[in-house]
Amino acid sequence: MAPQAAARSNDLILQKSRISGPTKRALFRSKKYPGLWYAETQISDDDNSKPDPNPYTWDIPPRKINLSNARPTYKKGAMTSAKYATKGHLYAKQMDYLRYYRELFGQPYWIKDIMTREIANCEVLRKNPHPNICRYAGVNYGMDQGITALLFRRYDTTLWDLIVESRVFDAEKCIQGIRKGIQHIHSLGYVHCDIKPPNIFVDTRTQSFVVGDFDSMQKQGAGLKYKCGTDGWALDKAGKSGYMVNVEQDWFGFDMVSAWVREKGNGKPVPGKEYAKTDDILARAKRAYEVKRQAEKLRKQTEDLKKKAEKVRRQEEVKRSVKEKADAVRKVQAARKVLVTEKAKIIPKAEALEKIEAAKKAVGVKPTYANVVAKRDPEPTKKPQVPKKLRVQPPS
Repeated sequence: MAPQAAARSNDLILQKSRISGPTKRALFRSKKYPGLWYAETQISDDDNSKPDPNPYTWDIPPRKINLSNARPTYKKGAMTSAKYATKGHLYAKQMDYLRYYRELFGQPYWIKDIMTREIANCEVLRKNPHPNICRYAGVNYGMDQGITALLFRRYDTTLWDLIVESRVFDAEKCIQGIRKGIQHIHSLGYVHCDIKPPNIFVDTRTQSFVVGDFDSMQKQGAGLKYKCGTDGWALDKAGKSGYMVNVEQDWFGFDMVSAWVREKGNGKPVPGKEYAKTDDILARAKRAYEVKRQAEKLRKQTEDLKKKAEKVRRQEEVKRSVKEKADAVRKVQAARKVLVTEKAKIIPKAEALEKIEAAKKAVGVKPTYANVVAKRDPEPTKKPQVPKKLRVQPPS
């Protein structure tokens, strides 16, 4: 019997449903066949009216989802397996098919791509753990090797629920934990792209706050693809065509979350007190962010001008130093030239006399007596004198 025929025999079991406005959407499983079926129907505003429990009477009867187009395949080596992990302490994140119901039929490849991207992101974070990042355990998959869920450490609650339930917590530790988690993601070259209270998980016993939900996380400088944050918590320009992934997205979300925490009691809610609405808080926080951003822009421009002025000053100083050195070299060279000229004028006397005698000889002038004597006996000595008493008179 074909799977569709089995479904017509009304063996479908409701797995999950959601009402959005006048429409009810649901996922079903078969008692006999693997897979998922999707169906939807319009419901009346009358509270007493309920859709027929048989989904084959609905406006859009059950259709089987081609899961091979909607979920990635497990790849050993590239993905961490948590198939046999103890599921009690783990949270299983599954693709929300009811949210993306429009993409379930035809070519919903981008749904698969979102899950594939999140797995790749989680593998990077698993290799680079941080106490303020949600701990990833691996993936779970079925007999067909199709990935059914991503498994994470189970936390007690989210920051959103913590505040909505007016519970007491350490607000300063919360803000610092979110900041450190964001900084760690940025240090790896990525941007989270969806910082908001529902994505901040809490261990109430240790007051630990971690950043989670990584299906929007992308590399810095890449073009935004598939998801670009949540309205109110994300930059407006991030949704525009051509915007590149930037760390500014996370810091904007961080400022929104910080303002929301402060204005919702700052971790110490007063019973019975009414706090500002989230939309109003975000509107004020956005204006404050723009003021801070303009101030930061002006500060950066001022710093750039100072750097340029300092650069010009250094260049002028280098030019002046070079000119001074060149002038000093020229002065030294001129002094050496003068010295050489003066030395050239001072000719040794002996050398000059020899040149003069050589010139006289060349023109036929007899050498002077002094010169003759000097040549014959360079150092003449006096003739020894005999005492008069010893002198012998010659015979007459």
